[in-house]
Order: sequence, then structure tokens, then C-alpha cells
Amino acid sequence: MGRILAKHRISGFLAGLLVLTGVFFGETLKAAASFSSMQPQALGRAGVHALWDQHPELTGEGLNVSVVARSFNYTSQGLPANDYLPDLQHNSLTLAAIQTTDGQTAEPGVSPHATNVCSILMGRDGAGYHESLGEFQYQGVLPDAQTLVYGYEAFMWDVVFAEGDLDADVLSINWGWTQPGKWSRGLDALIDREGLAVVGSIGNGSDTDSPTLYPGACDNVIGVGVVDAVSSDQMETALSTFGLALPEHSSCGPTEDQRCKPDLVAPGNCLVAVAGEPNQYEMSGNWSSYAAPVVAGVAGLLVQAGQQDPNTEAILASSSGNCLVKSLLMNSATKLPYWHKGALTADDDADVPLDYAQGAGMVNAERAYEQLMAGQQTAGVVASSGWDFNTVSPGETAVRIYQFEVSDPCDQKLTATLNWNRHYSEAADNFNRIEELDADLRLELWAVDPNNVLEAVRVAVSDSAVDNVEHLYTDLPEGYTVYEVQVILNDSDLLAEDFAEAYALTWDVRKPQLQDDILWYDLNTDGVVNTMDSQVMLNYWNASLESSAAYAIGDVNNDGVINEQDLRILASKANMQAEWYQ
Repeated sequence: MGRILAKHRISGFLAGLLVLTGVFFGETLKAAASFSSMQPQALGRAGVHALWDQHPELTGEGLNVSVVARSFNYTSQGLPANDYLPDLQHNSLTLAAIQTTDGQTAEPGVSPHATNVCSILMGRDGAGYHESLGEFQYQGVLPDAQTLVYGYEAFMWDVVFAEGDLDADVLSINWGWTQPGKWSRGLDALIDREGLAVVGSIGNGSDTDSPTLYPGACDNVIGVGVVDAVSSDQMETALSTFGLALPEHSSCGPTEDQRCKPDLVAPGNCLVAVAGEPNQYEMSGNWSSYAAPVVAGVAGLLVQAGQQDPNTEAILASSSGNCLVKSLLMNSATKLPYWHKGALTADDDADVPLDYAQGAGMVNAERAYEQLMAGQQTAGVVASSGWDFNTVSPGETAVRIYQFEVSDPCDQKLTATLNWNRHYSEAADNFNRIEELDADLRLELWAVDPNNVLEAVRVAVSDSAVDNVEHLYTDLPEGYTVYEVQVILNDSDLLAEDFAEAYALTWDVRKPQLQDDILWYDLNTDGVVNTMDSQVMLNYWNASLESSAAYAIGDVNNDGVINEQDLRILASKANMQAEWYQ
């Protein structure tokens, strides 16, 4: 490990103070169920506040979290200026258990970006104030976690390239580059070796052609895009109310090799600590850099909860434990308006598992926790909600079947997510892909007549040739009450007899959210439906005509195209206003 240049250890006195502060916050969480006086409010939209309302003990206690920060500035020779540190003198971070390491000879400096990220992840300030917001309590997602902030160079050389141990439960990387290489493959190899849940930002697109960034675009990383805040001059509204993931601000898939990214999205406009100003906070803006720590925090909450069960703890500690975290996050995500697989068509694109802007949807901490608590259920007869961590191999176990019953399938949807790791060689071989060890899995949903199994009907399939994720979001057909989710190993007859691939599967059946969300019509998210929204729809319509592959929103009636019918529907909603509109 690189030379420790700065440490922030909690003395006995401060530790006692932290415990008291934790108790204070815990009691506050129980007493103030609305969380209206807490920041960042983006955590409420991500379901964190709703989860805390039921489980205030989930604050990251006992977790080890790592953050990889890059220098904020570079010298004229292109060398890092070593200003990667969070400002540990800010009120929100003075009690945080943070250590830092960078391995550089230059003295370290403070990074505004790292300060912002760390305040979202583990900030805590019981006496926050902003002139536009008044007094508030500030609490990041994991304020009680032990945190190690790496400078990029130390992380790469001392951990990735050296194939060193990383004592972490969750890793957050909140920046990206357009070009993959040995460094990104090495990160994928690290994940595959240790089963570590790694979250990376996907990039801040300027249009649909903006590339997805690495490491968010890595195979085994949880890639996160940003959901924009609504367009409001009121700071309180902009910090608490969010719209859609837009290609103008959040990089969209597919990747250059046609994989789906991001994996999911999160609100990014958070109230964050201002470096160099111990008492000050500001809005971060709509950047994926700040959506990623929200998701990393939720991943940490799941790990903390999962560690309470010895069986789940063992799974999370395994070399594929990250797959379970990723699958839980994705399967529980909220589908925002205009979610669709792949290209804008009426068909369910079986070979494209995710939406190119939303991934599986927006992170939902409360639902992810519920999905985890549904419990592991091995293949066979299962409940209509649950998860499994298992393997597929050639022969009898090339297909794993999960059969469940739904007494009233009317208006219910199944969501199912399958994740597994890609495999990479060691550093001596430049972390190259080991394709002969990579499985190609398929995910299917079948409707079954128990009295006539030969009349089973395949309802939906997700079968990407390039992704290591498969995802289903589909209606349950009427006339049946028994259904099967099947995990299938493709081309199993071509694989070695001892081949085995570990996977995580999650599934859930529930009624979808209401369709008549104003975000279907308020396309510029200014709170009112008018001619400006029609212009936005026209712009997306033109983009879809110029390129069928361009990501577009505006297909209000879900018929696979944007046309006059959608404009007429939009016109019928003229003057519709959001609750927050003033």
C-alpha cells in the first residue's frame, strides 16, 4: 500500500462524541419520519430516507468503504498535482472515520470534487445552514462507515496492478475516461477475484453520441447515470424533486462493443460540502459523479444488512458476492417514464437487456432492502419474490428453474435480473479476458399449466450475446397462475465438463407504478406542460428519424415510434402542473 500522507483517526473523546451523535441522529430519524429537515434530499428520492424510517441502524456501522479520487488539477507536464483529498476540516467530515493514501512524493492538497463525494457518502453535521434553506441536519448515506480515500495512482499501482488485497466492502469511483485499457481490465479482474461491489459513474453526456466512460462501463462494475433535478429556481425544490435521465446530461449506452450501460441511475443534484469553507454547502448540479456515491451508499446499506445473516454474509464475501449486490440494486430499481429496452421499438428487444439511459431504472434503497429480506430461495418451488446465488454447469444443471404461483396476475409485472462476472487473467498477462471461462447465460419467463406441462408458453426472454446481465420486466399473462423463471447456460454442450459459472438471480412480482406521471408530458421538467414540451418532443422525434439507434424520449403511447399521435396526447395535457410548480 502507498505511503499514508494524511490520517483522520477518531480519538477516544471524539469516538464517544460520535456515539452520542449517532444516538442523537438515530432518535431524530425515528422522530422525524418525514426527513424534511435533512440533507441531501436526493437520498430521499433514492429511497434511503424511507429505509431509515424503518431501520435507522443502517448507517454503515462496521463497513469498510473505499473511495478512489483523482487529482483535481495537473501540472504543465501533465503530472497530477496531488490535490485529491476531501476537506476533513469541513463540519460534515470532522467526525468521519476517514484515512487517505496516495503514494506520491508531493504534499497532498484538497479537492472540491472529493469533498463533495465524501459528504454525500459519509458526511454528518447536526447544525447545517444555508441562507436559501435555513437550518438542516446533514447526513450522508454511510456516516458510520470506516473509509479509505485512495489517490488514483496509489490505487492503481498498489492495489490493481500489484494485485494487492483491498479491505473494503464497497468501492466508489466517481470519475471516468473514454478509453479502457489495462487499468480498467485490472479493475474488472479485481472485482472478479474479490467479489467487491464497485460503483462507477458513467459520464456526463452532451448528446446521444457521448461515450460511456470507464470504469463505469466496465463489465463487472455497477455503472451509474444521473437523474436530473427538475428545472426550478427554488433551491429547495431543485434539491428534492427529480425528473429523468437525459442523454444531454447522462452518457447513454450502448458501449463501443454494444453492451448495455449504465446499469442504473440515481439523483445527482445533492447538497454538498464546500471545500475550504467549513460551514458552507452548495448544490452539486446534475453530474453522474454525485449519482455514483448515492448508489455506492445504498450498496453499502445492503451489505451491512446482509452481514447480519451468516449465509448471506458468506455469499457477499465470496468471489462473486458483488453479483448479488448488483442484482438486488438493479431488480429493485424504479422504472422512470420512457423506460424501454434498447432501441425505440414496440417490441421487447430480447437481445438488449436494459434501457440505454436508465439501465434497469432509478435506485430504490427501500425496495432493494425488501428484495434482500425476501431471502435466498434455491431453484425449485419458490415465493413470488426472492433471490438466489447459485451456479450453472453443463449437463443436468445447465438449466435452473424457479417456479412460483401468483393467485391474481392481473396488472402485475415480473421483474427479474441475472448477473455474473466476466473473467480476466492476472497482471502478468495484462488482465486479458479469459473468454473460455466466460458463460453466456439466458433468462426466460414461462407461463405453466400444471395440468398440462406440454402447453407451457414462453412469455419473455433476455438473451444478450455480449452483456453479463440479463433483465426482464414484463406483464404476467392472464389465464395462468403458475410461472417459471429459468436461468439457462447457452451452448452448454460446447463447454468442458467441469465448467461452472456462479450467478445471482433476483425476481419480484408487483403492480407497476402509476402511468399518469407528469414526467410523461413535462419533458423539460419545468413543472408545467406547454408548447416548450412540444418542442422538446419534436427534437427527439427528429433525432429518432435521423438515426434509429439514437436514444429518444417522447413515445407517450408506447407504440415504438414518436409521431403525431404522441403530440396530440401531449396537447391534451396542456397546462397540467406538477405539485411543486409555483
